Amino acid sequence: MASGSSNVQQFQLAKESELRVEVGDDSPLRVRLVSGTAEIFGTELPPENWVTIPPSLKFAIFTWHGATIELDGKSELAYVADETPMVSYVNVHAILEGRRARAKSSGTDLESSQEKLCSMLKDVIKGKDVVKLHKSGGVVPRNTKLRQKARSSRIREYFYGLVNDLSPHSSIASFSDLSIFRIGGGPQAPRSALPIGAEPAADPTRLVPVNINADLLHSILAVSYAKEMDQIISSNVAGFIYITDIDIHRKKVTYLAPCPGDLPSRYLLVGTLAWSES
Repeated sequence: MASGSSNVQQFQLAKESELRVEVGDDSPLRVRLVSGTAEIFGTELPPENWVTIPPSLKFAIFTWHGATIELDGKSELAYVADETPMVSYVNVHAILEGRRARAKSSGTDLESSQEKLCSMLKDVIKGKDVVKLHKSGGVVPRNTKLRQKARSSRIREYFYGLVNDLSPHSSIASFSDLSIFRIGGGPQAPRSALPIGAEPAADPTRLVPVNINADLLHSILAVSYAKEMDQIISSNVAGFIYITDIDIHRKKVTYLAPCPGDLPSRYLLVGTLAWSES
């Protein structure tokens, strides 16, 4: 049951129940654990501290022993459910732990809710048990449009913060100062060069140079820590930049970075991710 005034709602959760929440698209929502213990997707909520949840997120707050939860802000939906699959998940975990302890050679594959997939796994996987787990009633299917919107929100959050509390920095670099690559793809080996019966396939770790042109506008590029080209595959990524303008005549690239200063490396990686601030 919810109570409270203004934008703050309070919910009393019985043991082994969950509060299912859908955050509005326009503003974030704050969550606070007033008493008891509770978790969001396995991460325990800190007591008496407000936690900010980004817009458009759909999540559930579960409690094993009971809790009092407060929501501050606008939510599209918020309700308490006492039928959850969490107990069955814990039981499955206990079974798996027992099998690991006995070191069984055959394994168990877990599959959630999809009848067709469960049937296919049983046909394909031999010598293993396929256990069908119930899907939580709060699970919301995400169509293509919703996934695109969520991805765009996460990219904006990366550069501008959850509540526009960050100030990204715009910089300009010459074409000659940057080396852009794509990982994977590239030309395939001819069939004549392969063993009999083998099919040509692209090398998933192949580095393919990418020319800087107008096609890179609005792309999200990963900035590698590599200092040499042969280190790219084994090097970590420092972060990401967003290409806001490409001047072909002046051979200049304008990009948005989370912080000012030079990039840690000239080596950038491009994929298929693009974004528009508007």
